[in-house]
Amino acid sequence: MELEASCVGYCGTDLKSLLTEVAINAFREKYPQVYTSDDTFVIDFDSMKVEKHDFLEAISTITLAAHRGTIVHSRLLSLVIAPCLQRHLKIISDYMSKIFYVVAKGDKKDLLNDSSRNLAKLLGFPYGSSIPVVYRPRLLLCGMEGARLVRLENAFIDVYISIT
Repeated sequence: MELEASCVGYCGTDLKSLLTEVAINAFREKYPQVYTSDDTFVIDFDSMKVEKHDFLEAISTITLAAHRGTIVHSRLLSLVIAPCLQRHLKIISDYMSKIFYVVAKGDKKDLLNDSSRNLAKLLGFPYGSSIPVVYRPRLLLCGMEGARLVRLENAFIDVYISIT
């Protein structure tokens, strides 16, 4: 369960590179002499043990495919800062839920079928009213310098990325 929580957002390539790195870490720990010697060794793969620290080290060393080519802004609040900013994140989430019509996963399928009535309901407009072509509500977060708003913004994006 702990590993699953650490691998949110990983694609197949990321998981493959993670497992490869874990195997290399376990191998390096069991047979460190392989990297410093020119001798030939007989390696017993059954004696190698993959442990939790191998996964933790691998997670910290790999770069996710999504992070290689672009800047990823979503990020969980760190355990150190979460107690301070969690209440503010909840306030922002509640406010944004009023602006954006957040659909429960069960209702989303029904609302997105095809009728304009459902589209109007999804966007929060009464049926029959003219729906704007582009609906772009915005939220401005402001505060004093050093208020850690960037961390709050990244955490907010992380929360709402799961909805899409």
